[in-house]
Parts: sequence; C-alpha cells; structure tokens
Amino acid sequence: MNESHHKIISWGGREFILFKKTFSPKESSLAFLKIDFNSLVGIFKCTLVDLCCGCGVLGISVFKRNPQLFTNLFLFDNSDDALVSSRTNLDFHNVDAKIYKWSAGELVNLKGPMIVLCNPPFVPLKEFKTDEPNWIKDSIYGGEDGLKIVRKVFMSLENTDCTLVLKNRKKQLSVLKNEILNFNFLKSIPINDETCLSIWMNTRFEKAFESF
Repeated sequence: MNESHHKIISWGGREFILFKKTFSPKESSLAFLKIDFNSLVGIFKCTLVDLCCGCGVLGISVFKRNPQLFTNLFLFDNSDDALVSSRTNLDFHNVDAKIYKWSAGELVNLKGPMIVLCNPPFVPLKEFKTDEPNWIKDSIYGGEDGLKIVRKVFMSLENTDCTLVLKNRKKQLSVLKNEILNFNFLKSIPINDETCLSIWMNTRFEKAFESF
C-alpha cells in the first residue's frame, strides 16, 4: 500500500485506514457509539446496515462493539474510493461483511429486521465553499436545504423492516417529521447545539415488531 495515498486514524478507540477522497466521521459522530442498541433491537439479533458508509468506520465500530446483537454487516456507498477504503478496514479488523455500490434513492433489498446507521451529506449547499473540490461537495452537502440525500435515504428503505439512526441538523427535524410518512419518528438525541441523531422506525417494521 502506498503511504502517500492513505493515513492511519484513530476513532472510537480503534485505528482505521483512511484513503484520499474519503472522510472519517467527525468527533460528534461518536454519539452513534453511545446509543443503547439493545433497546432498539429487542430480544432478536438482526442485521446492521451502514448507508453512506464512507470508509466504513461507523458500521465497523458499532458492529464490533455489539457482537451479541448483530448477525451480519452491510456497507453501502456510491463512491469507489469509499468502498475500497471500507474493504481495507474490514480486512484490517477481520470483519466479514458485504459491500454494495449504491446511490441514495435506490432500494435496499435486504430482508429481515435491521438497524440502519446513516451519516449522510446534510449540510445546506449555501454553506459550500467554492474552493473545495467536488468530491468534498458530494460528500458533505445535501442540496438547498441539506435534505436532498436524506429524503432519498428514506426512499431507499421504504421496503425494509428497519429502524434508522440518522445524523442530521436539529432544525431539519420539523421538515422531516412533516414529509416522511412511512416512518414513525421515535426520538432525537442531541449531539451539540447544531446536530442530533434522530431515530425512525419503518411502519412496516413497527407493525411486525408489535405482533411478537
């Protein structure tokens, strides 16, 4: 591996390999690791999915921390660089997982109950700095109100039995609550003054969960 094309980072108590044109989650995303996934999963093991996975840090970290909860791991992203970096980190941590090239809006065709993690581009485009390269623009910015990709994430999950843990701006929550009809909003977990984790359950999954 060419040293000039990667670096080693530390995140959540583990080391990861970060390639050029890929991001690691910000320190604020450590909030994902503090979630009580036992309360979301219940008594059954399920699948863990990381959408917009980047270099795989988030999905791998949650999966490694909760071996009693998750049977398998799936990583999705539309960037070839991100998928290469994810595969490298999976091998580095000896995690068996499947990786898919995927664009937001494409259906996620996975069966069974699942927890979905998503740290998508959600920064409004008006905050884009013109001197930033396009790959950064694609990785961080989510259209005029920051929700272009987020809306498509919900579309991608419409046929799944999932609970979604989503990172977003606090002020975006009211818009999502009004627009997203096939998911029930469960709660938000503040991260800082600007962002939070919001938790949503697909109504399909909620009905199935209540039947047990």
